Amino acid sequence: MKKTFSIKKIAVIAAILMASVAGIIIFIYSQRLTATTMRLLKMQGIVKLFDKEKEKTIIDNIRLASGNSIKTEAASLAAIALDDSKVVTINDESRAQFEQKGKKLNIKLTDGSLFFEVSKKLAADETFDIRTSSMVVGIRGTSGYVAVDEEGHETLYITDGEVEVIGTNPVTGEQKVIRVKAGQRIRVYLYNDRPKDSIMFTLEDVSEDDLKQAIKDRLIENDPLLAKVCNATGWDKNKILGIEMIPEDVVPTNAGDVIEEPEKEEVASAAESSSAEEVVEEAAATTASTEEVEEPQQVVEETKPAVVLPDTSEFDPAYYASQNQDVVDQYGNDPEALYQHYQEFGEDEGRAATASEAQEQNSSQEEAYLQFQQDLARAQEEQAEQQRLEQQQRLDQQAMQNALNQANNMNQDNGQDDTNYVDNNSTQVNNTQQQPNNDYNPYADPNSELYDPDNTNPDNPNYIDPDAGDPNNDPGNGNGNGNGTGGP
Repeated sequence: MKKTFSIKKIAVIAAILMASVAGIIIFIYSQRLTATTMRLLKMQGIVKLFDKEKEKTIIDNIRLASGNSIKTEAASLAAIALDDSKVVTINDESRAQFEQKGKKLNIKLTDGSLFFEVSKKLAADETFDIRTSSMVVGIRGTSGYVAVDEEGHETLYITDGEVEVIGTNPVTGEQKVIRVKAGQRIRVYLYNDRPKDSIMFTLEDVSEDDLKQAIKDRLIENDPLLAKVCNATGWDKNKILGIEMIPEDVVPTNAGDVIEEPEKEEVASAAESSSAEEVVEEAAATTASTEEVEEPQQVVEETKPAVVLPDTSEFDPAYYASQNQDVVDQYGNDPEALYQHYQEFGEDEGRAATASEAQEQNSSQEEAYLQFQQDLARAQEEQAEQQRLEQQQRLDQQAMQNALNQANNMNQDNGQDDTNYVDNNSTQVNNTQQQPNNDYNPYADPNSELYDPDNTNPDNPNYIDPDAGDPNNDPGNGNGNGNGTGGP
């Protein structure tokens, strides 16, 4: 019997083929952009990647596996995307290990510091913990800074949101829990000489002046986060950016007079210096003694003026004093002394001579941070696209599997009405099918040379003996019609 395909079957088969092609295309494309949960977004300076204790080659956008560690050298950093809403920046001279199991994420900070930002609150079945030797910081949707110094002292700053901290003394096993809000800082202290209060916290509010530079750097490079943090803490954005007003007690009543008076004095000194040779010549002419000639020369050297102060557009003593209290404590407010410090030390140390120079420095930093933030955002977008492609691929594969299952179910349902359908559980098997015990019968196979459609070959398991009479009238024959009337 020739089988025909219904329109419904053809439609299912076409859907399967289309889903297969789409799945193949998406699979090929997704191989070009391998999606991952944790990967390196950006690195500066010297950054090293370790798998357990074995160092691995590191490149931008490299995928991080559970158990990997990141180590940064001096003046270096690494930004890690944990997913599209979690970013961790490992600061210089730091080391952190990443552990992930399903939706549970742990970062163990063993050295240095890191800044974390979670822009979207975690789902109920997600966890994100940052661990040190004595702290577990449970993060739900916030930003902050965790540090472990060289002596093992641990500090936490929260810049927005709120976290729960579980402190544990690893020697005594004592635990304490504390909540830390935006604008607060805690330090952990361990006392191994007593069983109670062997771990203690100091919780305090902090201002912009208390922030580590690494915290300011992360905020400056991310303007939306900076606005969010300032709104949560009440901190002054300009102070974080380094734009400060000059205190009134430092600004002179007439700033021009402060600069002009030394210039007049130095002009007079310069005039005296220009006539110094004439003084020496007159002394030589009137005195025969060599000592008397040398004495005016010594006077001239002692009264040699200092370097003339430049215009305030090049060096502003009032601004320099307002920004460098440590210099004022040592050199005072004298403009010449301040300028001397700037020439000898300040310029090499990167201290700004004027407010405009400071703004230029800030602008350069802001441009660098902006570029870094743009690179970070671009990498996050790429990661989100990769995850979307991976999700679409899974959906297409599931759709293809569902279509295959549906086609198989239709074939099974339609096969029960087919005259060639074989039920392996039935004892009624026609000539063209296998035996109930699933043994192959070449005499029932039309493609076999032994094909015996009339069952006349004695070797055929279905052989019908012509001398045995009509099998249809034999009640003992399995092919009977059930109306047997007894023997012949």
